[in-house]
Parts: sequence; structure tokens; C-alpha cells
Amino acid sequence: DDVARDYHGLQYLLIETREAFAPSGRVVTLAYYPDRKQERMLGVMSEHVDAMHAMAYDQSGRHSTYAFAEKVAAQAVELLPPSKVTLGLPFYGRHLQTGDWKSYEDLMKPEDFSDGPSASLEADEAGGYYYNGPLTIARKVRLAASHGLQGVMVWEAGQDCREAPVWRHGKVAHVQTCPEQGPGASLLSAIRGALPPSSEGAGPHDEL
Repeated sequence: DDVARDYHGLQYLLIETREAFAPSGRVVTLAYYPDRKQERMLGVMSEHVDAMHAMAYDQSGRHSTYAFAEKVAAQAVELLPPSKVTLGLPFYGRHLQTGDWKSYEDLMKPEDFSDGPSASLEADEAGGYYYNGPLTIARKVRLAASHGLQGVMVWEAGQDCREAPVWRHGKVAHVQTCPEQGPGASLLSAIRGALPPSSEGAGPHDEL
């Protein structure tokens, strides 16, 4: 059928892309929606890619829970080579009613909300938005490691809050956007802190 032809075409594209990239050492990755059907259809393509990014977010309601991450990791182990899979982490929240998104950085700004407090480091909800705070992000990193996955993938790093101002030419070009609650508000820092010791500074594509 048409779907099968599309996937065959994708497989040939990956093969040709990998051959073209080989001389330069570039890597080939793909992202997939973890609904079991995708894993089954993409499994035969795993040998042609360096990483397979599981988009473990954008569910309805609480769009990226730890329980969903557990399910995605288990499916990866069952249906794909786990050493090729990265667990996707969202650096944004979605409104529980409308589904609208807001970056984690914006969720940490109290002035952005008229109907509730800004995000806290302990909670995963603020102003009607569900997101992954640093504690949940760290748990998911440890989950990926415990299942033998290649690492984690972030969508997207630019949505994290900034732990310190950025100075250029003696002036502040970008202000600090993480709350002044000490270290730990940044999601990238949460990932770094949860890494297994052997993963520090390692990895061919910096997924972890």
C-alpha cells in the first residue's frame, strides 16, 4: 500500500544518505512517534542510522509524563535496538485545556501569568501548563540509562532558562532567566547532574 511504499522509500533514502555522509563522518538520525507501529516499521532501518529519537511528548493533557516515558523506553527495548534510541525530553509546556505551548524559560517568568504562579522547581504545572521540571527531567535521564538507551534528546535547548547573564562588550546582552533559587533550575543542568559518571563528556552526538 501507499504507507508501505513510503517507508520503503525512506529506507532507501537513509541508505543513500549514509553512503553520502560516510566520507565526512556526518551522522544520520531520525525522529519517530513512539506508538509501537512506528517502532515496528522503522526497526529494519536502524542499521542505517546512528540514532533514533523517540518523541516522548505532545500527548493530550499532561503531554509528557514520566509514566509515558517509561512506556516509550520499554517499547524501545522490545522493538528496536536500544543502543540506537534516545528518549525525547520537552523543554516546553503545553496548556492543559488548549494545548498551546510555552517555553520552559517563559514558564519560569511570573509576569507571564495572570491566572497562577510561575513554575517552581518541584512542580510540573504552572498557570494551566504542564511541563517537565528539573526533577522530572533528571528522572527521565536515569530511566534512559537504566534501559540501556543511547541517551536523551532535547526539543529544544534554546527553550531552557539561562542560569547567568551573557555579557558582550561590557554590557548584558541576555539577562538571567532562571529564578534566583540557586543552581538546579536549568533543565540542561538537570540532565548533566543525572548523567552516569561514564557518560560525562562522552557520546558521539551529545544526546546525553
